[in-house]
Amino acid sequence: MESISLSRFSGPLPLLQSILIVAPYILSLIALTIICFAVSYIVFMRQEIRSL
Repeated sequence: MESISLSRFSGPLPLLQSILIVAPYILSLIALTIICFAVSYIVFMRQEIRSL
């Protein structure tokens, strides 16, 4: 059992395969950032701005 788990991690992944594994997480972080910014911007623009 231990030899099977050690053989899976025998060497580093190729760059393309690493990018394919990480890409969905990076895209979801970027999408979440854009969504949060858009919601904050809409809330800010709907507020009534009062001068002092």
